[in-house]
Amino acid sequence: MSPSANIETLYLPLFCRGFAYTTLSIVFMASLCEVMDFHHFFQGLSVFNMIHMVIGGCVFIILGFLLFDSPIRRHRSYMLPWRIVGETVRKYYDLTFRS
Repeated sequence: MSPSANIETLYLPLFCRGFAYTTLSIVFMASLCEVMDFHHFFQGLSVFNMIHMVIGGCVFIILGFLLFDSPIRRHRSYMLPWRIVGETVRKYYDLTFRS
């Protein structure tokens, strides 16, 4: 995603997300009406909303890491082991440890 991206590229993902939310809500409310009586329906609905936000947030974070972190890891150089870093610093600053 970049600032130069057109807003039209977001129409399809937003539509798919809205369709999925609507479908999931209809299925859950239909099954909730059959299982619970009217007094507990709204409690079940609030629990569903909390679970929905937590799971949706986790999935979003995981997908974000997979989509945006993977290209960065692919193109960066590997970090040297700390032993080699320590030796390089000692040589550069001419450090010797005396007991």
